Amino acid sequence: MVATSHEPSLPPPPGVDPQAAAVLEAFRRTAHVNRQIFTRMIGFERNGHPGRAVMLLVLGSAGEGITQRHLADMLHLSPPAVTVMLQKLEKHGIVERWTDEEDQRLTRIRMTAKGRELAGPIAARYADYVDATLGAMSQTDRSELERLLGVFADHAEEALKKLGESPHTT
Repeated sequence: MVATSHEPSLPPPPGVDPQAAAVLEAFRRTAHVNRQIFTRMIGFERNGHPGRAVMLLVLGSAGEGITQRHLADMLHLSPPAVTVMLQKLEKHGIVERWTDEEDQRLTRIRMTAKGRELAGPIAARYADYVDATLGAMSQTDRSELERLLGVFADHAEEALKKLGESPHTT
């Protein structure tokens, strides 16, 4: 597949490099389309729980007994945001939480049988999603994209820190 170039939908403001504006527009467009295809392929456009799908994917691959803090770090979310999500999942019998016996400060999480039942089809659809998107790219392109997005994320996190905010407060 040949890469295509898309001009920004709006001309960049004065003082903004046109190429940087084009990259940001491509990033915005990618994020938008990615969110649309992810929610449709994973099957959550019908019942509106894409966050639940991501949480179940992470919990399914993280193994039993992951700490709530580690889960928050993996999801790049604040601990309070993860607490709210876990409370909803716990209420629906999808996960269970317990206090670590050796370190009472830690809360551990595992999926229930119902959670594992829900996670199986999500994981299969996620594999289809990855194959249809990033899997369609060459290994070289995937490696370069990973490197470039990592550089972009590092710079974005630094810019956020300069604003006095943590990159993981969402």
